[in-house]
Amino acid sequence: MIVCILAATLGEVTAKRGAPKHVEPVLAGNVEYSAPHESLGVVVATDIKSKKELWRERIYELHINPALERDVQDIFIATLSVEGGVLVITREDGVSFALDLTTRKVTQHKK
Repeated sequence: MIVCILAATLGEVTAKRGAPKHVEPVLAGNVEYSAPHESLGVVVATDIKSKKELWRERIYELHINPALERDVQDIFIATLSVEGGVLVITREDGVSFALDLTTRKVTQHKK
């Protein structure tokens, strides 16, 4: 009963997270690596001279609980860095992945 009264008083209650922070792209050779927010968990490689997209790679999948608000479950990429031939991708929750730039194999990154 209290929940119904509260919902009626407040109207529709939804969980809304703020927009994710901008992720600075990184350069390695003639390639720029970026993490577009509209493609959650994806890194894009772009040729810096031609501006042509070379490839996209899914770094991680999120398992969304349909019983919960979607936006509070989203975990975006927070930072990108290049260490040797590896692109290090760190999410907002601190979990990091390593993308081998030669093979494009993704592994968990150990700090």
